Amino acid sequence: MTDFTRWRMFVGSAALAAILLAASGSAPARAVESYKALEPLLVDLPGWQGETPQGTSIDSGGQTMIQVTRRYTKNDGELTVLVNYGSKMTSTALGSNANIDTDDMRMAVDQIDGYKMFITFAKKDKTGSIAVALTPHAMLNIQFAKLGYEDAVEIARRFDLKELASKLAD
Repeated sequence: MTDFTRWRMFVGSAALAAILLAASGSAPARAVESYKALEPLLVDLPGWQGETPQGTSIDSGGQTMIQVTRRYTKNDGELTVLVNYGSKMTSTALGSNANIDTDDMRMAVDQIDGYKMFITFAKKDKTGSIAVALTPHAMLNIQFAKLGYEDAVEIARRFDLKELASKLAD
């Protein structure tokens, strides 16, 4: 992946994070207290080399954030999978049903296994991001490079969204 592509993915992630955090509010109690309980749900993907998951749990004055990340590689393809729990983060970014399709990119709100999904995809360099609203306070985010749109959605289906949502239920 080129430095420019990494930069575009970073900027896209930062923009998405800004949108998500704009709807901040305290997150209620949930079934999981630590990122360690979420690590096993970032499963091995057939044909991909997965790194060891890494995470963070923060509890400060009633504000809670749990985040676990795992990076995968396959040939020249890359995935970074992030499960994030915290302030009310999913309603703003996934609240609209706007879809944009141009020669260069695709941005769409769709459904995946009953959960709302927001996807951005740069067609020429095959990079993008999928955000899945698991609960009002939790989401799964997949950043991908050198992968087709449909392939990225199929990979997202390999993660047990229902189990993740139940562990992070409000």
